[in-house]
Amino acid sequence: MKIKVGKESLFYIAIFLIVLCNNKFLCACGLDSIVEYLAFFIILFYTFVYRLKTKKFIYFLQLAIVLFMFCIGIFMQNLSVGIKKNLIFSMIILASIAVVPNGILRRPEDLRKLKTSIICGIVVSTLLAILSRYGVFTVAVEGMFAYGFDAGLLHKNYFAYICISLFLFELILRNYSNKKQNWKSLIWILLILVANSRSAWIMLAIVFWILQNNAFKQSKTTRSIMIFFNIAAIVLVLILLYQDIALSSESFAYRLRGVENYINYYKGDVFHLVFGNAEMAFRNSGQSYVDNIRSVVGWNGTVEIAYLNILIKNGLIGIVGYLLIFLIYIKKIVTLQNLQNSKVKTLIYTFLTVFILSGLFEAFVGNINLSYSVISYLFLCNIATGDRFKNEQ
Repeated sequence: MKIKVGKESLFYIAIFLIVLCNNKFLCACGLDSIVEYLAFFIILFYTFVYRLKTKKFIYFLQLAIVLFMFCIGIFMQNLSVGIKKNLIFSMIILASIAVVPNGILRRPEDLRKLKTSIICGIVVSTLLAILSRYGVFTVAVEGMFAYGFDAGLLHKNYFAYICISLFLFELILRNYSNKKQNWKSLIWILLILVANSRSAWIMLAIVFWILQNNAFKQSKTTRSIMIFFNIAAIVLVLILLYQDIALSSESFAYRLRGVENYINYYKGDVFHLVFGNAEMAFRNSGQSYVDNIRSVVGWNGTVEIAYLNILIKNGLIGIVGYLLIFLIYIKKIVTLQNLQNSKVKTLIYTFLTVFILSGLFEAFVGNINLSYSVISYLFLCNIATGDRFKNEQ
């Protein structure tokens, strides 16, 4: 039997490695960085070699503009050479995968391969965590359950958001298949629920809310399922809002207080608001990045919100850089052609919406060390900014 290995095989292996780099066992052994940089090397190799072949240099102009906004603050801050190099290197990787498409996602079959690579990463991560006795559950500080399933990743929230991505991939691929296998979508919904991540539950509710307008154009069975989950999602959101706002959830309040503390502390310091304050966050104090910030602006807040981290590292001008990336995605999604139908475009918009809103709860948007972040940027860049997503013949 012959096994056909395509020229993009290494790219999908890199996606597999991206998922594994957040595995508990690999992180404990100190192997996560090696796995992560190997994956990034493969991805960037595909990206720049492909772009140089196509000679579409508009993407390099966009990359230069975004990098300027990401790095100008880092250059202007009083940072050591080592820290500047590390921050700029991470910004180059993030901007490259977010702005420059590599031409991988051109067909539905490519998206299936991407989905399969992620699933393989989750399965191997789960097995590694079980065999190494690191476990597959994260203790929940708050929530309906005491634990959440994490598939061997560092935190249950990381796993939950990856499952949201896979759920949306499944819905997109349904439009290119004659077999409507509802059970696959239900599996991802179930896994999101057992992850016990309240922010992911809220994102799932938003997904159902966005898609409900299309539900009435689908089959009777699918329509019934969508209506049921819409009702369940609305009830869930009301419960979560009651818990987080009415009962003053400590975990959610910590996030908000972190933003409030930082802005109040530096509201009179225009330079650090505009260009960032990485020198404070990465100073050599013997404390962690998080504790460096909290020890200055207040211990009653945290820095889990992505946009606060961006404000600290890159300043307001860095925030503008991320807005530019999102605007590029939106503009390109509007002009996408050769889609099976408008449902696919709606699902891509939904994916982008979830990714942007996740930054209000988690650190994904500005952190390339998290699997969900890399997967999201690669998908959005290549499906929206790259070549047209063509139907299978």
